[in-house]
Amino acid sequence: MIVLFCANIAGQNLSAEWVPVDTKENSKVFFNKQTIKVFGNKIAVYVLEVFNKPVLNESTQLNTASIKTYYFFYVPKKKFTIIGSIFYDVNGSMTGETRNPAPTSLDEQFPYDTENDADVKAIYTGIINYLDENNISYEGKETNADKWRPSVTEVTNDVSQVVKNEPKEEPKNKEKEKPKSNSSGAGYDEKNERVARGTIFTDGETFIIQVSSWQDRNKANSEAQKMTRSGHNAFVTEAYLPQKGGIWYRVRVGYFTSLNDAEKYQRSNNLR
Repeated sequence: MIVLFCANIAGQNLSAEWVPVDTKENSKVFFNKQTIKVFGNKIAVYVLEVFNKPVLNESTQLNTASIKTYYFFYVPKKKFTIIGSIFYDVNGSMTGETRNPAPTSLDEQFPYDTENDADVKAIYTGIINYLDENNISYEGKETNADKWRPSVTEVTNDVSQVVKNEPKEEPKNKEKEKPKSNSSGAGYDEKNERVARGTIFTDGETFIIQVSSWQDRNKANSEAQKMTRSGHNAFVTEAYLPQKGGIWYRVRVGYFTSLNDAEKYQRSNNLR
């Protein structure tokens, strides 16, 4: 039986719509039953992690009291992706956000395995149990009619709308504000990519930072996921390098409008 309750933790008003699913050493995790959306065999939902003590967001260098993340699950394979995250301070004001690039295939849309992440597995199990206990139907099998574009577009738009309506914290000192990555990389052209300097790449207009490269796709996805949770706009790209043994999966952070901004971000976050 799932217990619902009302509370006010770290500036977040938690009403009965927030269902607890996990308790960790320094945080509690909830999902919002009102935001659950079922797209056949795919499930989207907001998850809130509230910290007992604020933690430092590596991207914004601001203390984070809670993180609201939009998860998207693919039930047949128990896989998932993170559409985006919003970071809050102790007053409940938004201090930053990340959004992942739009995927170009079903495999790219759901790159992570819930079984490989104990935290996400607890969230997924809690959501499935809630749906089953409340007789909310969803598909558990793959179908030839699987369509990812309509659902991922709608889910991504949900994050955009929430971000638009969130109260934002004004920087206390704009002159010293550190450069931030831009979550939108829709115009980045990998075909024209070249090295700008060191591990920073560019297509001539936009810049990205390459953090690591792996031949194991799951490892690359895991590293990108960890960085996303730390506040970076991280993602994985695929590169065929026959001289280095075949396909490599690159963990990257973006996007930046200048080499100077990319270098400052790289230095301030020790992304080397």
